[in-house]
Parts: sequence; C-alpha cells; structure tokens
Amino acid sequence: MGQDGIGNIHFDNAEMTQVIGYAALVVILAEGGLGTKWKEIRPALPASSVLALVGVAVSVGVTATAAHLLVGLEWRQALIIGAVVSSTDAAAVFSVLRKIPLPSRVTGTLEAESGFNDAPVVILVVSFSTVGPSSTGTCCWAR
Repeated sequence: MGQDGIGNIHFDNAEMTQVIGYAALVVILAEGGLGTKWKEIRPALPASSVLALVGVAVSVGVTATAAHLLVGLEWRQALIIGAVVSSTDAAAVFSVLRKIPLPSRVTGTLEAESGFNDAPVVILVVSFSTVGPSSTGTCCWAR
C-alpha cells in the first residue's frame, strides 16, 4: 500500500508510521506469545536461548560478509543489513508451527527461539547504526 502501490495512498508522516509499526509489532508478538504453551517452552529455554544468540551471530556474519564482498558495501552498512535480515519472523514461525505437527519439544524450542532472537537483533541494529566512523573514514569493525 502507498502512493506507488495499492490504493494510491499519499503518506508522509514518519512519526505516525513508527507508531503504527510499533503497535503492529506489539499485537503480532502478543498474539504469538498468548498462543504459546508454557509447558512446551519451559524445557526448551536453554536450547532456544543459545540458538537465538548463535543463529543471529551466524546470520549477521554470513549476510554481512556477502554484502561486503559481493555487493561492495562498507562493513558498517553490511553489518546493519545483516542484522536487519537475521531475525526470524516470530509471527510466521507461530503460524507455521500451529499447522505442522511436530514434537512439543521441537515446537517449544522453535517458538522460543523466534521470540528471543529479536532482542539481540535490536541491540545490534542500534549499535551498528549509532557508532560513528573512525578518523580514517572506515568503521570501527573494519580495522
């Protein structure tokens, strides 16, 4: 939707877009969280926490390296791109897991991981976005 999409809606209020986006995120995550059974997730907490952290780190690393080497982005830009695309969509995971019969331990691990991986991604995106370049013009991670 938008001025170049369906409905030809002209919209130029960035603050309102941010508020609507946050509200949608809260609804999506709350719906997924309310539909999750604690007894399925509790045994999976350690594994899902490790998977979330390691998965995010590997995804950021692979995507950032590809963006740097294949597209030619500077490391800082490549890391931001890697961080933005590294998190799994919790709403999509919850939706798929409700339709596919899997063992409860696997379901619990995947649901918890998809919920936990958002926090490190937010931290990485904010960190990569706010740290300025060094005096040589290259980002602090490229030294």
